[in-house]
Amino acid sequence: GLTIPKGVNGTRENPIQLIAEKNPENKRPVLDFKGTGNGMTLFSHYWVLRGFDVTNSAAMQKGLQISGNHNLIEEIHAYRNGNTGIQISGSSNDPFEAWPAHNLVKNCTSFENADPGFEDADGFAAKLTIGEGNVFDGCIAYHNADDGWDLFAKNETGSIGKVVIKNSVAY
Repeated sequence: GLTIPKGVNGTRENPIQLIAEKNPENKRPVLDFKGTGNGMTLFSHYWVLRGFDVTNSAAMQKGLQISGNHNLIEEIHAYRNGNTGIQISGSSNDPFEAWPAHNLVKNCTSFENADPGFEDADGFAAKLTIGEGNVFDGCIAYHNADDGWDLFAKNETGSIGKVVIKNSVAY
């Protein structure tokens, strides 16, 4: 997998950017994890991820997990991963104030994600341990094993922050 650890932060004025370059064939770069490990995990703050695909994370592993704050995830395609395609979540060991907050997932597509039991893999998720201000805008989820969007909270960790889903569809 690919992990961007805590502390590798941009700023509001100068976010760190991982953006696909335009190419003559109009092909999207693909991060193919070949079913052997985690997908991509972003623990840092003020990043922009744009224009590439994440696919084939191992069984029970997410395609892309956002665990930092103030990140923009745009035009990412997540498909055929071993669990949820794109998920915002933190650690149950952290207090609510440290859970991922103020992330924008925009114009992303998540499809054909499935865990081995066909009961857990969502297209998109903001669940278990998320703070305030997370938004999904213009996203499409289809043909995933479980839900298009999952906003599950556990009694043990308490309520999650408010999540906005707008201009989006699941089928």
